[in-house]
Amino acid sequence: MGHGVLRALAILAVAAVVAALPQSLSVSAQGRGNILTVALHTWPSTFDPAIGVGGPHYRVFVNIYEGLLAYERGSVKLLPALAQSWSASSDLTTYTFKLRPRVKFHDGTTLDAEAVKWSFDRVRKLNMGPATLLDKVRDVEVADPMTVRIHLKQASATFPMGLPKVYVHGKARARDADDGKAWFAVNLNGTGPFKVVQKEKDQFIVMQRHADYWGGWPERRLEGVLIRIVPDGGTQKLMLQRGELDMANLFSVAMDEHPDSLARKPGIKVVKSPAFRTFIYPMNVQKANSPFRDKRVRKAAALGFNYEGMREVFFGAAAIPNGFLPPGFTAHDPRRPRFVRDLAAARRLLAEAGHSRGFEIEAIVREEEEQGRKLGLILQASLAEVGIKVNIVYAPPQGIMFARIAKLETAPPLGSHLLMSPVTADAGTYLRQVFGSGVAGKPYNHAWYQTPEVDRLLAEAEATGDAQKRISLWRRAENIIIDDQPVIFTSFVTPIVEPVRERVMDYMYHPLDYSGVFGFYRVYVR
Repeated sequence: MGHGVLRALAILAVAAVVAALPQSLSVSAQGRGNILTVALHTWPSTFDPAIGVGGPHYRVFVNIYEGLLAYERGSVKLLPALAQSWSASSDLTTYTFKLRPRVKFHDGTTLDAEAVKWSFDRVRKLNMGPATLLDKVRDVEVADPMTVRIHLKQASATFPMGLPKVYVHGKARARDADDGKAWFAVNLNGTGPFKVVQKEKDQFIVMQRHADYWGGWPERRLEGVLIRIVPDGGTQKLMLQRGELDMANLFSVAMDEHPDSLARKPGIKVVKSPAFRTFIYPMNVQKANSPFRDKRVRKAAALGFNYEGMREVFFGAAAIPNGFLPPGFTAHDPRRPRFVRDLAAARRLLAEAGHSRGFEIEAIVREEEEQGRKLGLILQASLAEVGIKVNIVYAPPQGIMFARIAKLETAPPLGSHLLMSPVTADAGTYLRQVFGSGVAGKPYNHAWYQTPEVDRLLAEAEATGDAQKRISLWRRAENIIIDDQPVIFTSFVTPIVEPVRERVMDYMYHPLDYSGVFGFYRVYVR
């Protein structure tokens, strides 16, 4: 795409956002003024907060919608949000939430207990996306106009940890025959700091500040945000360098050059924030005729892996791991030693498993992801040194790949790679998502790992009110998983590195969001 075409598109998009914003908004000679221009690479498949739970959805939702609770910026600490306070019964089966008064939805209606109940009941009825965060709920009670009481089917100390990602979206569509499904697929109505005022599929989304936002609007905050859909990473970088974008998301998803190199470009700086990302490579533990059914072979693969090489793949923004739960996240155990490469031990285990001459295997990687492609090459070179010949096979589209993984007979013995990141502070839910018996073959238990003792420990932790005992149980479960080695834990990917224009101030990535998810409320431009 030529420079002239890019410039013309940028001018048209800025004109669209300016038209949608208040007439009083002043626009500088640069053409953007107090408007942030951001590139995302994917249009959300839906705008329904009761359905969408992927990165493309959250990139919009975090600015439009809110939950009863929220996480402190940059941490795992729970804070009040739409609920100004909450309490639990002694048996951890009932939670009571006192709502914040005078909170306005974007359509002008006021938050009340009925709106919360309808939102939660709708999520549970549709049974998609965030419904997993409410799977313990028996019913939602309106105790009084500003009090919600949630009754659970069983004790859960961790239930509140999922509530920041269960969005309250009003009751304006409660009378719709389809429970608002058609309307929310293309419209948005939250309480968050920004509201969507204009959008064009696969082109742009215009956000304007929600003037009645309960959190208030200190000076220097943004008037609006223009989101451009730009699928190509090279185009995003080019537009960023030319000042046609303030922020781009593909670099944080898959770095293709050293961040210091990009930071040396005029007008660009790099923002580094803590992240809870763990890069793993699954090995199918159940597939018939697969050598990885033998734990010794899985151990050999992990002992043969080049962990130092993965640090280079992420240009230094990665660390050699010591497990699955990353530093800074709930229940991470800093005392556990980091993994080391031991080729002699790997060869010895292979010989014990009857593979003294090695074997040949296919490994699946996603060619379109830079880090995944490089991981495949490292895996291939690493395992060759212990006698395993790896043939790289590129993955089909994600939907087809997930369908193959879902059936044991078609699931690959190796791969494909996963860059995992928690969306809540609940370590039990996070471990269960990747290693729980009930999700074998589903996203993201691609190793088909099933161990009753792990399931038992995670269930016991959830019902335990003592925080330290919960952490102990989570760590015991993680130790079993590490010993069973259903995946190669290739790296802790932190910090997250994001290039932005120098005019962007006070931006920080939230580690409980997917890569490329930007929260704009505290951001301002100078």
